Amino acid sequence: MEASMPSDDGLPAFDKAKPQAYYLVENREEMEALSDAVLVAGGVSLPVHSQVLSMQSGVLRRMFVDFRGSQRSSGEQAGSSSQNVADKEGEFVLKEPLAGCSAHEGALFLRFCYRPEDMTQPSLNAVTGSLPALLRLAHKLEAGRMLQRLGQHMTEESAGGSTEELIAWTDAGEHCEQTDLRLACTAHLAQRLVARAPGSQNLAAGIADAEQLEGCSKRTLLLLLGLVTGAGRQLASAEQLLGYAAATNDEVTAAQQQARNPGTFEWRIAQFSQQPAQVGHALKSPWFSAGGRQCQLSAYLNGDTAQSEGHLSLYVVTNQDTARASVQLTLSDQDKEKPQDETKSYTEELTPLGRGYSKFVTLEKLRSRPGYLAGDALVIRAKVHVLL
Repeated sequence: MEASMPSDDGLPAFDKAKPQAYYLVENREEMEALSDAVLVAGGVSLPVHSQVLSMQSGVLRRMFVDFRGSQRSSGEQAGSSSQNVADKEGEFVLKEPLAGCSAHEGALFLRFCYRPEDMTQPSLNAVTGSLPALLRLAHKLEAGRMLQRLGQHMTEESAGGSTEELIAWTDAGEHCEQTDLRLACTAHLAQRLVARAPGSQNLAAGIADAEQLEGCSKRTLLLLLGLVTGAGRQLASAEQLLGYAAATNDEVTAAQQQARNPGTFEWRIAQFSQQPAQVGHALKSPWFSAGGRQCQLSAYLNGDTAQSEGHLSLYVVTNQDTARASVQLTLSDQDKEKPQDETKSYTEELTPLGRGYSKFVTLEKLRSRPGYLAGDALVIRAKVHVLL
C-alpha cells in the first residue's frame, strides 16, 4: 500500500475513514482479517493484533493475558467493564488504553508499535504537535522503546521548539519522568526569557512573558526562576546588581495592566482617494502598545512591490527586539446594517522590518463595497497579543 508508506520527509496523511491503513501498511486486508482485538480512540475502532502489541506494551500485554485467562477459566467472554468488553465474535474491545486520544494519535501510536523503524527524525518532526500526547501514551502503556525514542528525539529537538511547544514538552517530560527532556526544555525557556531583556527592559514585557508560564508546575517554575536568576547574576556587573531598585506597587500594577492589554488598535486613514498611489509608498500609523512592546502598522495603498501592485499591503512592525506574536488584522466594513469585514490572522516573529501581508486585499475588492471606504476613509483594526 504505497499511500501508507512513510515519505522522505515524514508520515503519510491520516485518513479517518480508513484509520487502519495508517499502521497496517503491508497486506492490509489479510492483516485486518487476522486481528483479534480492537482499540478505540476518539470513537474510532482500530483493529489490532494482541501478539504484536504485547511485545511493545507491558500494560496491553497484561490486559490480553487477563482476558484470555478469564475466557479459559470461565468458558465465558471476559470483560464486564464498560471500558474493556468482548464483542459478539469474541474480539477483545479495549476503550480505556487510548481514552482521551484522538483517532490520529491512537493510529500514530499503533504505527510505531507495528513499525518501530518509522520513528525517524523526519517522521517525528512531521508530527511535532502530537509528540506530547504520544509520549504520555507510551508512558501510560509502558511502551518502553517508544518512550525512550520519543524522549531522546524531543530532547534533541527542544532548542528549535516554539515557546508553546517547550511548555507542553516540559509538562509532558515531567509527567513521564523524562528528566533530560524536562531539563533541556526548561533551560531553553530560561534562555528565551533572558534573551528578551536587551530590547525590552520594562516591567510590562517581563510580566507578559511570564504569564505564558501559568500552566507550568511549581517544580518547573522554581527551576526556571533559578536559571533566570543565575543568568542575570552572571550577565550583570556587581555595580548593576547593587544598584537595582525594586519596583513600587504602582509601577507593578501599571505594568500588569499594560502586559495584559492584547494590543487592540484602530487606524483611520482619512481622504483615501487623495493619498499617494505609487507602488512602494508606505503610510505609518501612530505607535501603540501591545504586551509591553511598541508596535506600528504600515500600509501600502497600491502594494509594497511591483508583484503586489493593485493590492493593499499591510504589515505590523515593532521598534524593539523581535517578539513572537499572534496578530489579527481587519479591514473594517463601515456598513452598519450588514458589515462584511475582511480579517486575516497569523502567529509569527514581529521584527522592525514588519510581518504581514503583501496582498491583504485587492484594490478592486476594496472599492467594490461602499462600506470599506465610507466617507473616503479606510479603517483598519489590529489586535496584537505578544507571546514569549
